[in-house]
Amino acid sequence: MSQTNILITGGCGFLGTSLISSLLATNRYSITAIDITPPSLGTRTFPSHVRYVRADVLDPSALQTVFTEAQPAIVIHAVAIFPIGVARYSTKGRDAVFKVNVEGTRNVVNAARECGARGLVYTSSTTVVVDSLAHDFRNVDEKWPAGDVDTSYGQSKALAEDVVLAANDSDFKTCVLRVAPMFGENDTILIPAVHALIAARQTGFVLGTAENLQDFVYVGNVADAHVLAVANLLNSQTVAGEALFISNGEPVSLRDLCLAIWKEFGHVPKYSVRIPEGVAWWIAVITEVAGWVTGIEGTLSRGVVSEACRDRYVSIVKAGRLLGYRPRVGLVEAVKISCEVSFAVFVLVCEALTTVYSIIRKRSKVVRSYQEMQKDGDDVFRGRQLRDSVRIYCVSRSNPLASMTQKLRIRPGSRYLPIASFHSCLMKVAQDRG
Repeated sequence: MSQTNILITGGCGFLGTSLISSLLATNRYSITAIDITPPSLGTRTFPSHVRYVRADVLDPSALQTVFTEAQPAIVIHAVAIFPIGVARYSTKGRDAVFKVNVEGTRNVVNAARECGARGLVYTSSTTVVVDSLAHDFRNVDEKWPAGDVDTSYGQSKALAEDVVLAANDSDFKTCVLRVAPMFGENDTILIPAVHALIAARQTGFVLGTAENLQDFVYVGNVADAHVLAVANLLNSQTVAGEALFISNGEPVSLRDLCLAIWKEFGHVPKYSVRIPEGVAWWIAVITEVAGWVTGIEGTLSRGVVSEACRDRYVSIVKAGRLLGYRPRVGLVEAVKISCEVSFAVFVLVCEALTTVYSIIRKRSKVVRSYQEMQKDGDDVFRGRQLRDSVRIYCVSRSNPLASMTQKLRIRPGSRYLPIASFHSCLMKVAQDRG
């Protein structure tokens, strides 16, 4: 049985990796994945049946060459720049965001059409509607206008959607999947950010009423939706020219999600202090002013407060009707497996650093504090010393990963610096635009 050629942009990213796994599981597709940082030959992340190519979406000629060689029937465009932390609510870096998210998308659409592809699935975001931060959005559907938002990310994705949907015609079918905030295995944003609050001793503080509901989605469910969209564009084409919201369909308060994540790492807040939204807003103003004066960006801003205190959830009825989309993994199960894998990744990285150090021996300095680790993010650390100095909240002894902690001589249940802190030290080493 012949396989259909699929090309994925951002194939080495958080979502791209899951997309490849889901597509391969169908045994129907031959995959070409492009990324600015493809995996090395012979590594576990380089399966022999996937062709990885180094290419930048901002380089039209390189894209044209790759697309012509791959001859994809369908293209999945998953590359994007997503500002994290308080930068998400700032205009800082706006030009880079628009360049990749809008111009990069235009380049991909043009390359896909010119190589004869039959269609394109674009990974967008719910932010194109819900990033009007002063308003509540409850059970929003696709009839709501997109683009009237406050963040550069939401604005850029809305413009990119226009590029994609305008390209839809009888010979080239396109659709847009507006994805809610994702988490899952190898998550580098949501799980680490929530987990970092443990070491910061901030888990007892609650912004607003904590009763407002928000949408999240497991990355595996997002990958499933993309597989369904690919099959649809190759067959019935009922989603051609359409934008669809994709979430887990289980709106939850941010507080409840945080409590569930902390529980997986053996942490339960010892107290609960509610901070009214108005008070939190003024604290954020003071924090922003202090950051402007000192040049040191804080972790709280008016955007953070507004987003944390609003209802932000969407309807997935249209996705169910046109795609047959049903979330395969519920939130409870998704949180559990995501947290387990996050810890496993930490263990594997520690072991990898031990091996790398024995070969490179770039520096013998022992880094003993979190602050020093942040300053030396580009350095390769001695794995054995890192094992003893990096502090994490280990999972309980009942966790199946406990044997791995014993191998590293880390006491399960002990209080150490969180995985998120360790991750921040490696950000300069492993940048991910996917």
